Amino acid sequence: MGETPTNRAGLYGTLFILLSGVCWASYTIVLKIGVDLGLSEVEINTVRLVVGAALIGVFLFVRGKFSFNVNLRYMLLLLVLGALDYGLGGVLYVGSLRYIDASLAFLLVYTFPAVVVVVSILLGREKPTLSLILAVVLTFVGVTLVLEVGGAVEGEQWIGVAFVLTSVLIFVAFMLICESLMDRLSSSQITFLTLGAGGLSMLAFIPFVGVRPEMLLEPRNLAVLLFLAVIGTAFSMILFFMGIRRIGAARASIITTAEPVFVVLMAWLLLGETLSLLQMAGVALQLTGVLLVQLRSPHPEPGP
Repeated sequence: MGETPTNRAGLYGTLFILLSGVCWASYTIVLKIGVDLGLSEVEINTVRLVVGAALIGVFLFVRGKFSFNVNLRYMLLLLVLGALDYGLGGVLYVGSLRYIDASLAFLLVYTFPAVVVVVSILLGREKPTLSLILAVVLTFVGVTLVLEVGGAVEGEQWIGVAFVLTSVLIFVAFMLICESLMDRLSSSQITFLTLGAGGLSMLAFIPFVGVRPEMLLEPRNLAVLLFLAVIGTAFSMILFFMGIRRIGAARASIITTAEPVFVVLMAWLLLGETLSLLQMAGVALQLTGVLLVQLRSPHPEPGP
């Protein structure tokens, strides 16, 4: 029996989402390399956002979906959201890698589905069902084990943990507000405008903090920056869009639960980072909690 167009679209959609996850996971690994090379938070985030937004803009233009036909109020809201999430949140995430491992940073980021659930329940958007409460408990118990009940983190490393968790809270607010705009704007419009706003906010910081052109143009540093912008940002988002078109946001969000596994494996292979048995048990609990959230009420993702 031949493969039907529907089955083929589902297969391609799944592959696109998995590849998007690999690209996004590799972003954190290469980001850690860039930090270790001495690139600053502003330098990394500025190049990543400006180049990434430009490439996504070209992609949308080629596909005939590039549009600024957005209500002025929504436009201003998206610009503020982009500056906060991609700008401030991005700088905090980059800065966290000066203190903690890439795998730990990414696993902390992946508390966001549980945080979204908690905030949604408090706001009355979700009912506190048994499955959601179990998901939240599993996620936070898992994170506690990943931190080895605090034993895996000491001294200045807590600064890195605080940076990541602050970026998570910013991202949760960003996500919930963007979700409320989904019936008025397309996900591609939201992603392009917020990403671009993040880039503009970074450019505005340059006169105050400065950049080092000779540092940016050094071959290794340039390769890192281009990878973060092209593969880790633009390509991962484009693949995500293409995947959602074929399999929908609900199935896509479930597949993205593989991303922490990709990061842990890459961190082990490329950075020599390892997890203890207790931490691996924590990862398993955290992934189970995230999967329960995604199965129960998957939220659309404006983009990584």
